[in-house]
Amino acid sequence: MPSRPVEILLVEDSETDRLIAVELLAGARVPNVLHTVTDGLAALAFVRQQGGYADAPRPDLILLDLNLPKRDGREVLHDLKTDDRFKHIPIIVLTTSRADEDVLQAYGRHANAYIAKPLSVDQFELAVRCLEQFWFTVALLPPAPPAPSARPATPPTAAQLGQNLRVLLIEDSPTDALVIEDGLAVASGNSFTVTRVTRVSEAMEQLGRGRFDVVLTDLSLPDSQGLETFRRVAAAAPETPVIVLTSATDDAQGMEAVQLGAEDYLLKTEVSARSTARALRHAVERRQLTTELHDVKRMELVGQLAGGIAHDFNNLLTVVSGNCELIRSNAQFSPGDLSLLKDVEDAAKHAAHLTRQMLAFSRRQVMQSRKLDGNELIANCQRMLRRAVGENIRLSLQLAADLPAVLADVGMVEQVLMNLALNARDALPGGGDIRLQTAVVNVAEVDTRRVRGARAGRFVRFSVADNGTGIPPEVLPRIFEPFFTTKDIGKGSGLGLASALGIAQQHGGWIEVDSMVGHGSTFHLYLAALAEPAPAASPAPALAAPTPLPGRGEVILIVEDEAALRPLLRMMLQRSGYHVLEASNGPEALAHWRERKAEIRLLFTDMVMPGGMSGRDVARALQAERPSLPILYTSGYSRETIVHGNEFLTVSNFMPKPYSPREVAQRIRAALDAETR
Repeated sequence: MPSRPVEILLVEDSETDRLIAVELLAGARVPNVLHTVTDGLAALAFVRQQGGYADAPRPDLILLDLNLPKRDGREVLHDLKTDDRFKHIPIIVLTTSRADEDVLQAYGRHANAYIAKPLSVDQFELAVRCLEQFWFTVALLPPAPPAPSARPATPPTAAQLGQNLRVLLIEDSPTDALVIEDGLAVASGNSFTVTRVTRVSEAMEQLGRGRFDVVLTDLSLPDSQGLETFRRVAAAAPETPVIVLTSATDDAQGMEAVQLGAEDYLLKTEVSARSTARALRHAVERRQLTTELHDVKRMELVGQLAGGIAHDFNNLLTVVSGNCELIRSNAQFSPGDLSLLKDVEDAAKHAAHLTRQMLAFSRRQVMQSRKLDGNELIANCQRMLRRAVGENIRLSLQLAADLPAVLADVGMVEQVLMNLALNARDALPGGGDIRLQTAVVNVAEVDTRRVRGARAGRFVRFSVADNGTGIPPEVLPRIFEPFFTTKDIGKGSGLGLASALGIAQQHGGWIEVDSMVGHGSTFHLYLAALAEPAPAASPAPALAAPTPLPGRGEVILIVEDEAALRPLLRMMLQRSGYHVLEASNGPEALAHWRERKAEIRLLFTDMVMPGGMSGRDVARALQAERPSLPILYTSGYSRETIVHGNEFLTVSNFMPKPYSPREVAQRIRAALDAETR
């Protein structure tokens, strides 16, 4: 059910029809608030919040009569559906007849459903039921986090591209089948390939052999009757939209089928070429939209799970890598022992890389964006890419001249290119070619329908192409799913492409894939082009590794709920010349403060802790008494995950886990020295 009442705008000049609509909505299963206007100009002013409607709520659903004074309903429909601000609002058209011309004209202007007058409870509830699973859910979901979870670049449906729709028709009446088949043969908008069977058992065989875009089935067949027919067909094709055919006397049974999951139902007495083609097209489109919504929700949950796993791993890796560094600096080892210690450190680094990939997939990495030249970026990392792909693979570059700049995090874009190059390498087990290309492209609005997240405009396109094995069609929709891999166990984490897509989306871009089995694959990364050129590169000065400056006996209060990490922090800081006070939660930290506030020089606190008191809460309490107290925050989550709209976390006062003893000593010394300046 919706999380709040649905705001419905009724645009109707007939007082009788308004009263009927009010009664229908009062008894509807969907809680609603009804607003009414009587002409087209008032409808546009209400939606646009103009004039006397400045405080009007944004409607979640519009019921629109086609014949209106002051501005015709068809013009209102066109104005709203061609306006990017309002085109997502579902509109149900109210029409005085079921004439195909009226209905098709409304659908041509992108109406989402229609109801023929006189209005009836059954018609209204059917129209709402067709919409509510997608439209109401989208309209009434709480605001999504700024980083929606990643989703694969799903190939568009045939309906979206205007291509051929494959229809399975289950109809035992030769006359009815002939009407439908002849009608679809001359229908405009799509072409239809119809496969007809007369029994459910034959339908099972057809569905087992191949994929159909939509199933159109009679409910009364020689081997199955009534709703059981729909149940059997739907169970055999759970991902395929099903439309049922009913007689005029079985209208209620058609509505029951919709309640059970059918996309729509058609009365045989009203079947025509246009109505049938329209029903088939919209059934496929509605199913695609519903599937995409479910995928988005599922991927958001996976993203949250990935972020949580990364947090816990980062705590553990801080303990592992920190202890390794302390052991190495304080003991003498044989060459064999040093080799074992290095293996542990390398494993910790590899695990840290996996956590970064999980954070990239869930779009929770901290970005440090700047203007950069895509050609220069590829030229700078080509040596690294050549080493990664191996000597049996030829790596070539095709870089566009006068490439505009992009605003991006150079390290994250390099990570995308590396992941795509490694994916291409794996498609070339016997060697081959990988080509890296750049281009500036203008993406038209019509092209944005192919991939979710695509936008119209001017973009820099980075392409990684190979002439390898290609991706099978049944695998292609899943390649960006986290932890999905076709490699043998132990040879792939299933995070490379997922993290690449996450990074692309975090930059406001997307990834497209072209692939054919036996002919290779091309991955295209799109990033928005800037109007001004990229800045000229200047060589970075070589920096010596900084040496940690020792402490001078300062008292540091550390607040860390991870029991295995607190002793490591204490040892790190004590060896660097600091005195340490430990707390596992906020109340313990406040107790230390009350006893020794005059001595404490710096607070080093984890951000997320149990007990209802966060690191930010502890910092506020301490700085309320001493505003100048230096604070250094840390977390296994990224800064973007925990900031929640606040600006108190910066690059200088936040240390992401895992960190090393050297980093902790450097950051604490820098914070203390900054206080004294």
